[in-house]
Amino acid sequence: MIDLFPFSGFIIGVLGLGDHGLMTARALQLSGAEVWAWDQDKKRRDKAEAEDITLVDLYDCDIREIVSLVIEPDIAHHDPVVGRVREAGGEVISDAELLARTQRDATFMGITGVGDDAFLCSMLTQVLEVAGKDIELGGTEMHPILGTHPLDLGGQYVLLMPPEKLNMTVSITFDTAVWLGAENTMTDHTLSSMKEIFHRQTIPRTAIISVDDPISRDIYEGLKLADEQVVVPVSGHSSVSGGVYIRDSQLIDDINDKAVIVTDLGALETYATAEQKRLAAFAYTAALSVGIEPRVAMACLQGY
Repeated sequence: MIDLFPFSGFIIGVLGLGDHGLMTARALQLSGAEVWAWDQDKKRRDKAEAEDITLVDLYDCDIREIVSLVIEPDIAHHDPVVGRVREAGGEVISDAELLARTQRDATFMGITGVGDDAFLCSMLTQVLEVAGKDIELGGTEMHPILGTHPLDLGGQYVLLMPPEKLNMTVSITFDTAVWLGAENTMTDHTLSSMKEIFHRQTIPRTAIISVDDPISRDIYEGLKLADEQVVVPVSGHSSVSGGVYIRDSQLIDDINDKAVIVTDLGALETYATAEQKRLAAFAYTAALSVGIEPRVAMACLQGY
């Protein structure tokens, strides 16, 4: 669990007491913060109360006392509590923001967008660990961010970052930002929030982005034109110059314009579907972005 020492002695609200919100409340309380936690679901409140988490009805309290409000991603940003905290001058943040303010020696890899993120996170975690990286995975259903362990210099957090969390996380500059793709049904607000994963990235930080849908291709072209960070395109079905792609089940590395065949994923049972093969290309590219040699990344993928 993360020690959230900067918040000791302050009143911090926690809205939403699912597994992630409950972990947030627990970490804050153990760190010396005065926690005001609430959830509209009585069962969740009862569970929090059984763990001695202080419950305060955030819909009926002096909201001006709250310095920071941490909300779970499924809490709507137009929720009355969110609006009242902001009107009173408080900040509304995510659990990832709490992590960033305490773990300043670590590096961060963020993942957002459309795809089988559970498969990617599982695969990527093993690839990085087998390659010798000290990593912690957070943000998935089974891995609340504040339930991770603290990391020293050289440690790597791999964080699943839905758009609702990205627009409440201002202190992380992702060393590697992974964009899995977008859908035409996404609103401008959602896409704008997702693009926050690239916020403040400069060379040698890396943006790894799908080019398999029109929205993502446009974003890739914009990042490439701006030339502020390293930008690597990834495709699950088409050759892409200067990137990593899948062609006839083969994983191709063209980052150095040499179109090197890394491995034949079709020969590996783990990568049975086109989506799994596509995500292997993302995992390979992400591994390279943190300094893992291509042959090592290849071996780790083959061993997954």
